[in-house]
Amino acid sequence: MLWKGSAPSNIALIKYMGKEEGSGNRSVNPSLSMTLQDFRTEVELEIIEGGDDRWRPLPGSAPLREESTRRFVEFFQKLKGAAGIKKSFELRSGNNFPSDAGLASSASSFAALTKTALTAFAELNRAPVPTPLEMARVSRTGSGSSCRSFFSPWCRWEGEEVAAVPSKLAPLIDLVAVMDSGFKKVSSSEAHRR
Repeated sequence: MLWKGSAPSNIALIKYMGKEEGSGNRSVNPSLSMTLQDFRTEVELEIIEGGDDRWRPLPGSAPLREESTRRFVEFFQKLKGAAGIKKSFELRSGNNFPSDAGLASSASSFAALTKTALTAFAELNRAPVPTPLEMARVSRTGSGSSCRSFFSPWCRWEGEEVAAVPSKLAPLIDLVAVMDSGFKKVSSSEAHRR
């Protein structure tokens, strides 16, 4: 069986810096983001026979750093355990923009993984698919800013609450110039610790 899903990245205009201790990635301050609908992560989940869950890049996608791959698979296994799923999976993902370069690839990656996994697990368990808000709250525990990728075009996140922000502005066009597609020197997690 195969499941596919995707989620957009988001860019914080008001960024949160720091997390409440032991909070499951709850920010210490509110944030406001703009959803980047054209910068997306695609995820595929496929049941495999036996063995451990494994990750591979989608064809044409760049590999992830070892630490990013480990976090991605561990979060998937956490979701799988919570759903009581015993099957093994191959996880495939890829972005249409550079990873680990400061464009919130972990936000779109964890949002896409959460949406795809929770949809697959609901189907396997013959249960209702969680709402976007429920998915956003779950996704946040893997990557804080991923909760904002569930709502557009603007999203506000504070504590447990995350929601689209109504706006009378005309739709904005986001223009991103990638000056260096290499891995950023300081990860977001490290920046929060600092």
